[in-house]
Amino acid sequence: MADFYNRGGGSLVLTDLQVDGTTVVVDETNDRVGIGTDSPQVQLEIHDTTTSSANTGGALRLSANDGAVMGDSHRLGVIEFTGAEDGSGTQTVGARIEALTDASWTNIENGAALYFYTTDGDASQTNVLKLDSNKKATFAGDVTISGTTPLLTIGDAGEEDTMIVFDGNAQDYRIGLNDGTDGLEIGVGAAHDTTPALTIDSNTDIEIFGSLSINSAIADDKVSGITAVFTAGEALSRGEVVYFKASDSKMWKAVATAAATARCVAMAAEDISADAAGKFLLHGFLRDNGTFPAYTVGGLLYTPEAETSSENVPEQTAPDTTGDFVQVIGWAITSDMVFFNPSNDIIEVA
Repeated sequence: MADFYNRGGGSLVLTDLQVDGTTVVVDETNDRVGIGTDSPQVQLEIHDTTTSSANTGGALRLSANDGAVMGDSHRLGVIEFTGAEDGSGTQTVGARIEALTDASWTNIENGAALYFYTTDGDASQTNVLKLDSNKKATFAGDVTISGTTPLLTIGDAGEEDTMIVFDGNAQDYRIGLNDGTDGLEIGVGAAHDTTPALTIDSNTDIEIFGSLSINSAIADDKVSGITAVFTAGEALSRGEVVYFKASDSKMWKAVATAAATARCVAMAAEDISADAAGKFLLHGFLRDNGTFPAYTVGGLLYTPEAETSSENVPEQTAPDTTGDFVQVIGWAITSDMVFFNPSNDIIEVA
């Protein structure tokens, strides 16, 4: 290192300055300042001096457009966070923040961007976050919002569209507020009013612009279709069929032997306790290997005359006793999965 100020009776012109050992060092030769180090690598370098061995702790480096050190002429400034590997005393960059012009020149009139790295400092590696002059934030990885009540707000209550765009390789999709229609829009492409698939307006009305498919390849104990919540008048198992009793507005087991109980309108979509609210299937698929008997594939299903193994599930033999009521309520897709679609036509056996 160069001679320090007035060492050996030299010139009174300040060249280098060292205060209290290596606590503060001014390196005039390279125009650098070190705190906690006598060999600063950039214009300002601050080391942790609380560790037992010199330079083994963390360090902070600040540099303003030092192309000779950083090797990039359009870099405006850098903040580096370093640490020594295995106590060797050699500082390695663990994270850094860079300010660069938005193009490969030193002029700043075209804007600047901030880059956040959690790498070893190699500028060729992908940065974690970029904030550019167009107020755009680009993340290189996942974004997690944590907290007791995490919130992500898009928009500032102004008259403008908001949107989340899914930038696909072959096809883009979007979801967002179309301010022109004041509705939520899900669609194909990255522009509102272009190929919408579904919209929701302020009255909670939903409009579908294409076909709506119901999944028929469901797993055991699953349901797919149109459901609604009602109160069960008695304990029900998933797959049991029910009628609606007007006197108490509850769902009870549908039985084909009496006019009052014969009209099946729904199927329990889950196990529901008596007097509890639960989900009922109005139209669609339900699979339950435990509740359903082994149905004949393709066979019609009817409102049952009686329970099967203590379950009021559809039966495949049509009621045939005088005074019974026959109602087709669906058909068997597999031995343990049904398509529930109750008919409004009910015929009394005479």
